[in-house]
Amino acid sequence: MESVVVKKLSLTDYQLGETLGTGKLILEKTGSFGRVRIAKNKTTGKFVAMKSMKKYEIMKSKQTDHIMNEVKILGMIDHPFIITFDGFTQDEKFLYLSLELINGGELFTYLRTVGKFPVEQAQ
Repeated sequence: MESVVVKKLSLTDYQLGETLGTGKLILEKTGSFGRVRIAKNKTTGKFVAMKSMKKYEIMKSKQTDHIMNEVKILGMIDHPFIITFDGFTQDEKFLYLSLELINGGELFTYLRTVGKFPVEQAQ
């Protein structure tokens, strides 16, 4: 994978709001380790989805490489059909990823509900 420079953010630049969703590890049965909250950039007024992940749970479940790859890939992608990644920050307990805020939730969750798209909708 090519070298990627990912923007380092400051958590103090954001006002964290309510939780939009939580996540669980699929491969391990270690329980919840992250959540997505709405956040407002205090300088620009822009709202983002701030994904916070517990460092301890990431290391405990041996997902460090997976998370590092997620950050690198998000940092490389520039496509209108994929959310934009603003950068990351961290504190003693959490790693935070600032992502474009999209209303409607995850496509995966929607697909799990409807089963599959009709051909007309998928095209």
